[in-house]
Amino acid sequence: MTRKPKLGAFRTQQRNANQHTERGIALLDKSLRQDGWIGAITVAADGETFDGSARLERVADAMPEADPIVVDVDGTRPVILRRTDIGSANDPRAKRLAVAANAIASADWNPDGELLAALAAEDEIINQYLQNDDTAITALMKTSEQLEEKNETILKKNFMRVLVSVPIDNALDAKQIIDQLQVIDGCQIDYGAN
Repeated sequence: MTRKPKLGAFRTQQRNANQHTERGIALLDKSLRQDGWIGAITVAADGETFDGSARLERVADAMPEADPIVVDVDGTRPVILRRTDIGSANDPRAKRLAVAANAIASADWNPDGELLAALAAEDEIINQYLQNDDTAITALMKTSEQLEEKNETILKKNFMRVLVSVPIDNALDAKQIIDQLQVIDGCQIDYGAN
C-alpha cells in the first residue's frame, strides 16, 4: 500500500526571495476559502517548497481537512490540473480564479533585495529575470542604497591606525609604498622618527 504524505511532510522555503505582503496573504486566504485550490506547490525531492510557500502556509487554515495530491515529476512534462467541479471557463469561479492567480501573485510580491542580489550574482539567468521586474529592481536599488549608507557610517566612525616600523636603510622604499595609500579617501599619513 502506498502512503499518501500529509501537508506536514512539506515545508516552506528557508531562503525565500519573496517576503510576501499582508494584502497578498489576505487575498490568498479569501480566494482559497471562496473558490478553492488552483495551481500547484512545487517542492524539491526533500520536501522544501521553492514555489508556493505562502500557499503551503495558508492552506492549513483555509482548508484544514485537505489532504494533498502529490505528483512526482522530473520537470520534463507539464502538469495540468483539471477542476472537475468547474464545468467551463465561463463559470464565475473560473473567472475569479483566473484573475486571482495573477492579482494575488502581483499583490504578494515583496522581494528581498539582499537575497535577490546574492541569487543574481550566483546565476546569470536569475539576473536576466530580475532586469524585467520593476518591483525587484526597486528592492535591489533600496538594498544597494542601504548598504552604501551603512558603509558610509562605518567609514565615518571608524579609523584604523597603522604603525609601521622600517629599518632606516629601507625607509625610502617604505615611504614610496606608503605614499601610494594616499589615493584612499580619508587616509592620513604622518611620518615621524623614533
